[in-house]
Amino acid sequence: MIGLMCLVVGLFGQWLLGLFLAKFILSSNDRSNDPPFVELIGLGFVLGIGATAWTLFLYSFAGAFLGFLPSCLLAIIGFSTGGPVLIQQWKETKRASRNVESAVIRCDFALCQACQGLIALLITVCVLQTLQTPQKLWDERAIFALKAKVLFEDRSIHSPALMHPDFVQYHPRYPLLLPLAEENVYALLGTVDDRLSKIVFSLLYAGMVLATAGVLLRHFSEGRAWLGALVLATAPVLMPYEYGFLCGQADAPVACYHGLSVLYLWDGLRRIRSGGSGSRPLFIAGLCGGLTAFTKDEGIAYLMIDTSILGLCVLGSCFTFERCRRLIQAMIVFVMTTVAVIGPWFLHRRNLPLTTEMNYFGRMTMSLFISRLDTLHWTLPHLLRRMFIEWREWGLQWWLAILALISRPTRAIQPPQLLLILDLVGSLLSLIVAGMVAPAQLDEHIGGSSHRFLMQITPVAILFAVTQFPDSDHRSLPHRAE
Repeated sequence: MIGLMCLVVGLFGQWLLGLFLAKFILSSNDRSNDPPFVELIGLGFVLGIGATAWTLFLYSFAGAFLGFLPSCLLAIIGFSTGGPVLIQQWKETKRASRNVESAVIRCDFALCQACQGLIALLITVCVLQTLQTPQKLWDERAIFALKAKVLFEDRSIHSPALMHPDFVQYHPRYPLLLPLAEENVYALLGTVDDRLSKIVFSLLYAGMVLATAGVLLRHFSEGRAWLGALVLATAPVLMPYEYGFLCGQADAPVACYHGLSVLYLWDGLRRIRSGGSGSRPLFIAGLCGGLTAFTKDEGIAYLMIDTSILGLCVLGSCFTFERCRRLIQAMIVFVMTTVAVIGPWFLHRRNLPLTTEMNYFGRMTMSLFISRLDTLHWTLPHLLRRMFIEWREWGLQWWLAILALISRPTRAIQPPQLLLILDLVGSLLSLIVAGMVAPAQLDEHIGGSSHRFLMQITPVAILFAVTQFPDSDHRSLPHRAE
């Protein structure tokens, strides 16, 4: 019972730490541009988990020992920094809710309440269903859970077991965000419990949905924003598919961090397009992008794609000096933030053994591409079938994205929307290229992983579908506590 109480208090402190980071980064001198409370709540979960894992990594990388003390210290820091923010934010949202005319609020009230109620129900179901079973799938046990247990027992990322290629199931170079997040649960709890450690994934699910609602609230009407968040929350491939947020694998967390990274890139481009600065949302985008790469190696490809898109945006605005300057500044913020997050991990990764890694970059030669062009005859029909024909199993997000594109093609070429399209196209191309260069049987390699890869970019497809239509009914209202 004491261990469970320590876990609850520690996770609350972790959320407060993320809340403080979100408030500190996104708040500006202009209080009218402050993020809504629901956005801070969502980012509190996402950044709290990421910041805790990253700090524990640095702590262990420096030679210190993991365990209850550093985990407890992070929770105390969260209470001391995020506690005052929570109290202040609560007072501000109550004051704002009294100042908003009730007649104006009622216009979207029923839709908002319905969406919020369904989202709350889905988050509750996710938590309860997650805690019903221990970690049981091969990848969640052999890649992530095993490392988390070693980190808890040996209390160091330098454990010899983590450098033994046979012990870690040929995955010694997989990033450590999830194992460290689970180790934090074990350290607070005082023992290994791979049911309770899965609460990390439910919190990421809640954070992704709530942060998305908060960002959309700054650009669209309340009803539209909460409906968009509900569409994201009900994507079957994310929840309740057993390989989504209900399990301890990395694909759903990658969808969370990558989806939020692209969301804040989109937010930043919209701000720059309207004459503002995009540095603050690009800072969040960089954090989430770096944490994506610290979760799974696919995050490296996503960073390359998104950085290239930002570079294209800079080139496209070179005839408008002021906008070009703001884009360059935002791009520098994004790149430097991602480097700061993933740099220490790559320093540590150099010392880890190579086993059966597929070495995609080392195999990229023109001769190999030409010789493997015939793989497209299998890969392209497979992806199209999985995206559009198997919608009953994975969701309607790809159909929604295509219909949104066809309905308003001129809006799709605006930089914020074009960002989403290029991210999706670039991600799909990276999967196709991986199938061409990987030294593995195509139907096993791509056929066995395409559904999980498509899960990772599902939030981007939904974001495009939700934001493709302008909101003529949007009003600039003070944000309310949701």
